[in-house]
Amino acid sequence: FMMEALDVDNNVGTALVSILALAGNAWVFWFSKDLVALDTIDFWIGTVGIFLLATFQVGLFGWGGSWTAHWDELHLGSRMVVPNVFQFILRYVTPLYLVGIFGLFVVNNVPGYVDAIAASITTQATLGFVGVVTLVLVALTAVGERRWRAAGLDLDNALPPKD
Repeated sequence: FMMEALDVDNNVGTALVSILALAGNAWVFWFSKDLVALDTIDFWIGTVGIFLLATFQVGLFGWGGSWTAHWDELHLGSRMVVPNVFQFILRYVTPLYLVGIFGLFVVNNVPGYVDAIAASITTQATLGFVGVVTLVLVALTAVGERRWRAAGLDLDNALPPKD
């Protein structure tokens, strides 16, 4: 990702990923008392973040663009044909299920997490750190998208038309 987004070689890309990883490790190490930083990052990225990303991806797959193109892409290069019943499941059941689960989670747990965040400066700082890293990754994605579009590559990785 770093190599493509920033047009750098493997060594620079590896160095940039290593810097991000070392920054996260240093943060957790520095704020290691009672494992507050580790617990905060684990919960907000490893639990909530992954769940929100999965919900976004399912929604994008089922509703973001041409459904037939997505279904065709699902089968591209595959030896197995996904049964047609999964069209309904992927478009309707899965998003509703994920949103329902997340809604119940929010109703039952968010007040306790808000209180925990308000009570701990370490938790607040760790969430700030997570936010900064997230913004950096979003910015890199935007830079990469501009580079790919300038090179004539569409989001589906189509090559630019030949003259």
